[in-house]
This record gives sequence, structure tokens and C-alpha cells, in this order.
Amino acid sequence: SCAKREKEEVPAGMQAANVEGDLFRLYVPTSWNLNNGTGVAGAYYTATKTSGVTARRIRSDAETLDAFYEECMAGHRATYGERLRLDATDVTTLGGEDAKVWTFTAWTEEDVNYKVLQCAAKHDGAYYLLTYAADPELYETLYADVQKMVREFRLRRMRTSRLLSCFRLM
Repeated sequence: SCAKREKEEVPAGMQAANVEGDLFRLYVPTSWNLNNGTGVAGAYYTATKTSGVTARRIRSDAETLDAFYEECMAGHRATYGERLRLDATDVTTLGGEDAKVWTFTAWTEEDVNYKVLQCAAKHDGAYYLLTYAADPELYETLYADVQKMVREFRLRRMRTSRLLSCFRLM
């Protein structure tokens, strides 16, 4: 039937951190706290220091992953100006798609700094962006958790044929 849903295979020791309607699955360790009340898939490790991860689907006119990366960095430069240092860029995969990953350090005007990792992939005409931001002291400690989140990230294929067959039944 059309209402039948696939059984979700949640990776061992992890939990889904999604909001209704997400076309992806973000899995986070069960030791993390879910934080999706803002309407964005996410979680945090501790409330006492910055330590969060979010994932979102973004519509963009960027034709390539590199162009999308430049768009993201332009936004960060507009926010942080001289208080931003790009640390590294690399390639990986996200949800089975080719992805670009980059890390940067940013300082607020109050001189609080964060280390940020962003990983993006293009899928079905949209970009999927996973962002991890943490206090520099926690960044390395939680890095293995974040690598596992990137590894276990799942993208859903748009099932238009199944959707069309459901409409025919109505």
C-alpha cells in the first residue's frame, strides 16, 4: 500500500536526528542530545560548551560542488570578516555522493572561537550540508563521532514513480 513505510535500519549505537519531511537521514551517537526543535535536523554533545551538528537540504543556483563551497564561504566571510581562517579542504563522500569537506576557525566579536567542519554533496538537484561546530577543546574529542555521522549519512532517492502509482489508486 502507499502508506507502507520502509523499516529504518538505524546504525548500532546511533539515533536518527531528523525532522519530519527530511529527504535524508542524519544519525548521531546515542550519547549526543537531539536538538531538532528548530526545524533543522541536529544534535549537540554538551550544553556547557559549543558542540553541535546540523544537516539541511539547500536549494542553490550553484552548478558545481566547488561553486556551492565558494557560496558557503562567501557567507561565512560576510559574517566573520577577518575573524575567519580556512584550515583545510578535502574530498569525501556523503550519502554515497561525491562530497567536499572543509574546516575553518572563526572568532566572534567577543573573541570566542569555534572550529567548524562542513561537508556538502549534491543530490537530486539540491545540496546537502552537514555542519559540525565545536569549542576548539572539544573539536578533536568529538571528531571520531562526526566522522561516523558523515559515514552513516543517508540520502533518500525521490520516488516519483511510487508516488504516481499512489495517486492512481485514489
